[in-house]
Amino acid sequence: MKKLSFLALLFSTVFGASQLFAQVPTTQDCRGAIPVCESTYEEDSVAQGWGNYNEIPNNQNCPNHCMDGEKNSRWYVWSVIQSGDLRLAITPGSQNDDYDWAIFDLTSYKCQDIWGKPTLMMSSCNAAGGAGYHGTTGVSTPNGGVKDCNGGGPTNKWNIDIPVFEGETYTLVISNWTPGSFDGYTLDFTASSAVIFDDQDPFIDNIASDLITECGTNELEISFNENVKCSSIQKQDFKLEGPGGPYVIDSLYGETCSLGGNNERDYILYVSPPFTQGGDYILTIKNFAFIKDACDNYAQTDDYDFTIDLDSPVANAGEDIDIFVGETATLDGSASGGSGDYSYHWEPAELLDDPDIPNPTTIVLATNTAFILDVNDNVSACVGQDTVWVNIVGAPLGTTVSASTTVLCDGDRVDLFAYPSGGSEAYTYLWSSNPPYFSSTEQNPSDFPNADVIYVVEVNDGFSTVKDSVSVKVNAKPIAEAGADQIINEGTTANLDGSASGGTGTYTYLWEPASEIQLNGIPNPTTVPLYSQTIFSLFINDGNGCQSDPDQVVINPAGDGLAASPLADPLEICVGETTTITAWATGGGGEFTYKWTSEPSGFNSDLAQFTVSPTVSTRYVLLLTDQFDNEVNAHINVTVHNLPVIELDPSGQNRDTIVVCVRDSVMLDAGFDDDPIGTEYFWLDANFVNRYYKAETNGNWIDIQKHTVRVTDGLTACQNTGDIIVVFDFYECEISVPETHFDLDAAVDLHPNPNQGDFTIKLNNDLENLIIDVIDTRGRVVYHESWDGKYSEGYQVEIHPDIRDKGIYFVHFVSGDIRVVKKMVVQ
Repeated sequence: MKKLSFLALLFSTVFGASQLFAQVPTTQDCRGAIPVCESTYEEDSVAQGWGNYNEIPNNQNCPNHCMDGEKNSRWYVWSVIQSGDLRLAITPGSQNDDYDWAIFDLTSYKCQDIWGKPTLMMSSCNAAGGAGYHGTTGVSTPNGGVKDCNGGGPTNKWNIDIPVFEGETYTLVISNWTPGSFDGYTLDFTASSAVIFDDQDPFIDNIASDLITECGTNELEISFNENVKCSSIQKQDFKLEGPGGPYVIDSLYGETCSLGGNNERDYILYVSPPFTQGGDYILTIKNFAFIKDACDNYAQTDDYDFTIDLDSPVANAGEDIDIFVGETATLDGSASGGSGDYSYHWEPAELLDDPDIPNPTTIVLATNTAFILDVNDNVSACVGQDTVWVNIVGAPLGTTVSASTTVLCDGDRVDLFAYPSGGSEAYTYLWSSNPPYFSSTEQNPSDFPNADVIYVVEVNDGFSTVKDSVSVKVNAKPIAEAGADQIINEGTTANLDGSASGGTGTYTYLWEPASEIQLNGIPNPTTVPLYSQTIFSLFINDGNGCQSDPDQVVINPAGDGLAASPLADPLEICVGETTTITAWATGGGGEFTYKWTSEPSGFNSDLAQFTVSPTVSTRYVLLLTDQFDNEVNAHINVTVHNLPVIELDPSGQNRDTIVVCVRDSVMLDAGFDDDPIGTEYFWLDANFVNRYYKAETNGNWIDIQKHTVRVTDGLTACQNTGDIIVVFDFYECEISVPETHFDLDAAVDLHPNPNQGDFTIKLNNDLENLIIDVIDTRGRVVYHESWDGKYSEGYQVEIHPDIRDKGIYFVHFVSGDIRVVKKMVVQ
C-alpha cells in the first residue's frame, strides 16, 4: 500500500549523522519516552549511552541545544491536563553527578524534529556543571530560576517556571554528562501548579481530511490528543461511514509502532474502497475497542464527524416524478463540477431502456421506485451520486417491505421499513411475525430477534388491505471460555487457556489487555511477566462476524509474604445490580481471618467472598490476618453508575397520568439533549426506536393508552424503563372558535431553504403557543420544540435539529387549531 510522502521516506530519514530509522525505540529515545503517570519517578541506576536514536547534537549553545549531546540519557513524555506552571526537580543519587536536561514542545512537532528545530521546540534547557554546580537541578523560579536556557559551565542550576496549557505535549531528556556514579536520580513534579498526571481518557483530536485532495486516496490520518499504546489499537476498533461506502478498514499504521515502540499519537487508517466522493463522513470508535493511553485510560465509544472536500462531480437526478398507472417516465439526470467529462449509470438498470445515458426512460412501473444516478468523472477517479423517486399515483394500494439487515447476530437490532403506495394515502400499519411474538402499528418499527423470523406488515388505506413480508436470519453468538483463574509467582508469566464454542465458522481470538500478552490472536497465549493482579478478558469472533460476550480469567501473582488482592466481578455495575467480591488471600501462615468494612460506611463481613448491591460507588476495605496475627490491608473500588433519568410528562411535572383532548396528540420525549452519544430509546409497546413518540388516538369519545420506553445509556449501557398513561377524553376538548385568525403559513418564515440541516424561524405576526416538529420522509420525528407563551412579530431563533442525512423533510407548525406543513430540503 502507498504511504504518505513523509512516511515513504521512513528508511531514508537521517538524524544528524545519517542514522536510519530502523531501530526499536527504547526509554533512551524520544520515541520510547516513559509516560509520566505519577508525580515522582525514582531511577535506581543511570542509563548508559544514548539509546538507538541520537536526537541531540554535540557542542551546542543557547538559544539552540544547550546540552553537549546525549550522555547516558533517558526520556519522559506527558500531556498537560490542566494549565498552570510546570516545575520539576532532578536529584542525583550522588551529588557529584552532573545532570543536563532539556524540555521540548511536541504539540505541533515530532521527535525527529528535535535535532534540527531546537529554537522552535525547546521550552527549557540546562547544562550547568563544574565544581559547585553539580547536584539537584530543574525548573523552579522560587529556587532561583530566572531564564529558560542555561548553557554549560558554572551557570544557574535552576530555570524559570514554564507556563503550560491544557492539551500541549512535552518531552524531557535527562542526561548524566559526567557520571561520578551510576546511582540514578529522582525526578519530582510535585511543585507544579499544572496537572500533567494523566487520568483522562484519550480521544481522536484531529482527522486530517484536508490531506485527502484526490479521488482514489485510501489513507485517512488520525491523531489522538495523546499517545496511545500500540498494543491496544487495531483496525477492528473503528467503523467508517460516508458517501461511497460501505467502507472497510483494511489495516492500520503507526510509525513508532512499526519500529517496535510502545506508544504513538498519529495513525493512518487504510480503507477500501478508496475515497471517490466529497461529503460528510463519520469515524466511530466502536464498543469493546480497548484503546488506551500510556497511563491505562481507555478511549470511549464515540462518533467523529469530518468532511472531505474533493472536486467530485455533483450528480443531479432531477425532481421526483409522479406518473399514472400504465405510464412510463423519462428521467432527467445531469452533472456539474469535476472535469466536465462524465459517464452516467442508473440503477436499477433492468427498469430502464438505457441505464448509461443521462435521460433514460423507465418501463411501466408497478410500485414507487427509487432510481440512483452514478456520475463518473472520466478524467479523475471521482464519483457523484443522487436519487430520484418515480411515484405511481392513482394506483391500487400496494406496499413493499425491507429491513436494515437480513442477517444479524443474536441480540442485535433490526429496523423494519414499510413503503406503501397508491390507494387513498391515509395509511395504517399492523406488523406481526412468524413465529408469533412481534407486533407494532408503527410504519418503521424495530426488533431484537434471537431466532430466525419472518416479519409481516398489513397496510390499510381505509378501503383495502395489502401485505408484504421480509425474512431475517439470526446467527447465534459464539461462546468464549477464558479458562481457570491462576495464582503464579510474582514476576513470572502465565499460560492462558482460552477456548471457543457455538456460533459458526472459523474463530478469531482477542485478549485484553493486549499490552499484557506476548502474542495475541491465539487461544493459548503467554502473558508478559506480571507483578500485580491482572484480569484478562477473551472475546471470540466467528465466521459470521458475531462476537461473544467477554469471559474473564484472573491471574494473581503472589509471593511468600501475606497478601490480598481483592477482586470485584463485575468491577462496574448499574444501580440495582450485584457484584461478587473475592479477597484473593495468599502467602503468610494461612488460616486467614477476614474483616471487611466499607467507605461510605455501613457494610461489614467476615467472609472470603460475598455478593453486594451498592447504590453508590463504594470502596470495600479488607483487613486480612493469618494464624500468626500478621496483618495486611487491601481494598477494591466498585463503581456504581446511575440509571438513565426518564421524564415522559411533557409539562415536566413528572406526572404518571395526563389527560388531553381526543383531537390532540402528545409528543413524548424519552431523553435529554446532553444524553451520551449512542443512547438508545426503545418504545416497548410499539417496538419503535426513537427519542420521541407521538401518542394519538382515532377520535373516540375516550381512549386510555400506556406507553413504556426503555432507555439504554450510550456510555455505561445502564438501562431504565419509564411509562406514562395518556387519557384521551372528549370532555377535555374546547368547543369554540379558534383564536388564531391569520394565515399561519405567512406568519412563520423558515430560511434558508434549502439548507444544511440548520435553519432560522422568524415570526411575521404576533403569535402564541407554537409547536414545531421536523419529520423525515419515513414519518419519524427528528426534532421537536414547543414555544409556550406569547411571542412578538420579528422574533427569530436558530434551530439546530442535528440532521445528518440529506434529503426532504417536513416542518410541522401548530398554533391553536391551525396547522401548517412546510417542505424543507437539506443539501
